[in-house]
Amino acid sequence: MNKPKRIISLVPSQTELLCHLGLDEEVVGITKFCVHPQTWFRTKTRIGGTKNINIEKIKALQPDLVIANKEENVKEQIEALQQFTSVYISDISTLAEAKQMIVQVGGLVDKTAEANKLVETIEQQFELLQNIHPDKIPAAYFIWRDPYMAAGGDTFINDMMQYCGFENIFLDKHRYPQINIEQLNETGCMVLLLSSEPFPFKEKHIDAAIMNYEDNWLKPAIVTTSKKQKNVSTEPEHNIITQQMLIERGYDNAGIAVLANGTFHMVGGYLMDGGPNTQNGPIPTDEPLVVVDGQAVPVASDGITGSPVLSFLKNLYARDISYIKILPVSQSAIYGVRGGRGVIEIHSATSTVSSSSTGKLKNIYVKGFSDGSFQSPDYTKKQPKNNKTTDARTTIYWNGDLFTDANGNASVNFFTADPPATYLVTITGITAQGFKVYKTITINRK
Repeated sequence: MNKPKRIISLVPSQTELLCHLGLDEEVVGITKFCVHPQTWFRTKTRIGGTKNINIEKIKALQPDLVIANKEENVKEQIEALQQFTSVYISDISTLAEAKQMIVQVGGLVDKTAEANKLVETIEQQFELLQNIHPDKIPAAYFIWRDPYMAAGGDTFINDMMQYCGFENIFLDKHRYPQINIEQLNETGCMVLLLSSEPFPFKEKHIDAAIMNYEDNWLKPAIVTTSKKQKNVSTEPEHNIITQQMLIERGYDNAGIAVLANGTFHMVGGYLMDGGPNTQNGPIPTDEPLVVVDGQAVPVASDGITGSPVLSFLKNLYARDISYIKILPVSQSAIYGVRGGRGVIEIHSATSTVSSSSTGKLKNIYVKGFSDGSFQSPDYTKKQPKNNKTTDARTTIYWNGDLFTDANGNASVNFFTADPPATYLVTITGITAQGFKVYKTITINRK
């Protein structure tokens, strides 16, 4: 086979390999999940996702080599590509197979020397891991939740766990078995590893994974408030834009809403609060940090909108947003250095919000960092009232939006199994009209 001049990668990890081998000119297409290197993500043609590639767009790019993976990509789609171009399909479940793939790809693209050098470096680095934990630590690696799924013994993840001193408690399972939390205790699991993809586990999911109370909850404390009370702001918060406000104002996406708010403005094609940080003019790092449901997210320009942040925001639609919180530089100190150019918080929606507007509280957004595992228990049962187990969670989570009654009153139920003590609890929320709701109460747990 002649050296390919037009290459398309359908796998993020192999896209990074092609970059390492110095194939910037040869690679003409990548998936929307190939976010590294960011220069390629911004400049290369995106041909869809790993599971839903755009065959016609690929055909139009006239590739002479497509790099695919048996597990990442769909068989039928790969077979369609094979009708008009050469396709290399990797199948990797061990480090040895990964190194073999690197050498094979290097040979295909006339980069054998570079590939061999990379393999040599990898081998040297893995040598450092020998005897890192002589006694293997029982562990599990979750790749999905609802239902929970873990990495079995015949996966690349399992091979990496072995090298890192872990013993996979699901070593005898095939591929990615569906499991339940109880199996962690039954098998003596000491470490739980959570993936960033395919399921993007975040810090908020840790409690859900380790706390399996089911019906074992204590009687809840109830906090009530109404718009007549002083603990509801009298004017909508300027830096809050709720889903209902987006709909009423005709803002189709978050980008339009943020620009209309006026806190951030465009300078030299970039979104910022104030001016650029350097004498050379505005650069991407002058833009605000974007945080979605508590997690900072990487952003990149789509090639049409110069601003990476605005490119990201204009693809977030009103239906997907619970509310947006805009923090200028003067109010973003809570995020430390990362928030030094301001912060845009996006809180995603769990359900469609009523667009009706009344003088009373209609919706209180208590989602923030929500988790479906923490649904309110059935307090008609006796078990929730008698549980003595200490609650190891550090944060209490709500799921979804809370609705008021006809008089504008709302009740927030939460529950804990902490040691007997006196607790000072602050409840905060945002109404559908952008009013801030807050109340501080003292709870005595005896």
